[in-house]
Amino acid sequence: MKRKIIVFALAACLLLGIAAVPASAVGGFKDVPEDSYYAAAVDWAVKCGVTKGISEDEFGADVICTRGQIVTFLWRAQGCPEPKSYENPFEDVPEGSYYEQAVLWAVEKGITNGTSEEPKLFSPDDTCTYAHIITFLWRANGSPEPKDYSPLTRGWDQELYYKQAVEWGDNNAMFEDLGGTFEAETPCTRARTVMWLYLNSRRYVSDVAGLVAAVGSNRDIFLEPGVYNLTAWIKNIMQEDPWKTGNDHVGVENTYDGWEVQILNVRNLGIHAMNPEGGKVEIVVEPRYSNVLSFFFCEYLTLDGLTLGHTPDKGYCQGAVLHFDNCGDIDLKNLDLYGCGTYGIAARNTYGLTMSDSVIRECSYGLLELYWTEATFKNVTFKDTEAVLSLLDATGSKLVFEKCVFENNTWDSYGGFLPRDDSSTLYFNGCEFDQPEYDAVHNSPRLGKTVFMTD
Repeated sequence: MKRKIIVFALAACLLLGIAAVPASAVGGFKDVPEDSYYAAAVDWAVKCGVTKGISEDEFGADVICTRGQIVTFLWRAQGCPEPKSYENPFEDVPEGSYYEQAVLWAVEKGITNGTSEEPKLFSPDDTCTYAHIITFLWRANGSPEPKDYSPLTRGWDQELYYKQAVEWGDNNAMFEDLGGTFEAETPCTRARTVMWLYLNSRRYVSDVAGLVAAVGSNRDIFLEPGVYNLTAWIKNIMQEDPWKTGNDHVGVENTYDGWEVQILNVRNLGIHAMNPEGGKVEIVVEPRYSNVLSFFFCEYLTLDGLTLGHTPDKGYCQGAVLHFDNCGDIDLKNLDLYGCGTYGIAARNTYGLTMSDSVIRECSYGLLELYWTEATFKNVTFKDTEAVLSLLDATGSKLVFEKCVFENNTWDSYGGFLPRDDSSTLYFNGCEFDQPEYDAVHNSPRLGKTVFMTD
């Protein structure tokens, strides 16, 4: 009977790669009660494409997973990175199998070495135990030394391959529902697997090095209160290696007067202030020509509760506060963006950008610079900016402003409040303007052609 269950689990997981994501994640599965310990994890796993249900109304919470399935889930949780080599060391990992790329990636990253040397086997159909998965997760994080003693491993043999992994997991509160025990040989269910993957996706960091290391797909990063000076971190890594950041998703780019951090090719990434009421989280850069944070080819981004800006006084520069290039589905909320950045937000070929309950202030050239971008701003205050060019510089874009406030902004004769060409459409709904800005909008010759005012 046990063998039948394992075979059924494998067959079900093989279907996961082609099944459609259910419309409702938790509520649609009859075996995922809303108050279950794994409910939030199932919701996360389905939305992030880590796994789906074994049928339209069943997640398969109690189905036992195999090693092949577990390493595939972990690979998907990392954003399905391409293996650098397709040289397969295992005799039992067939070419074209659903877990082939995941296993090759895991070998490259030192996550697994297989189950035997002669012959060289991975044993993809073997049941995955608690010891297996927690060791995979620990190694995927770089096999860090446990920070604190764990009572779970009291009396354990020091040579156990999973001892440090369990201590690390306990330090990171991954076993709180296990009643103070860890049974290494317990078969790992789909529910338990997605819960540990979900907990592993939530990173709590207190410095720039930790932030950079944590960047990746299907990840939520929580920053402790403090100042995160990206320029100071770059100067430190330049002393060791001028190009390697230790993370394939983070690069550094030379600008006119310094370096900037660039985040590349990630999906489902959130960067949050851990406790905004307990202290400000501020991300800064020193060069005027650097963007504070730049994102390229990223989707499903969330920035929440952060203050971001440049340290110098306002002046001539080219760096924006936030920069997006070929990105989509961006949720910016509770942010404070300030100069001396040329613009609060610069974006190109970007869709689904939404900013809410935020402030953009004290920029050098204008408030927004958006090319071929779709964006919505809700309850955003735009203020205290002396524009060299247009305050709202847009080309080929569609912008919606709902209940926004524009105050104490100025511009010279070369620029203006609105874009200088009529290739963009701007909607203002229930916004507040001070007198000069109100006059600028209502006296614009483009009013009715590219700008629509509603109450």
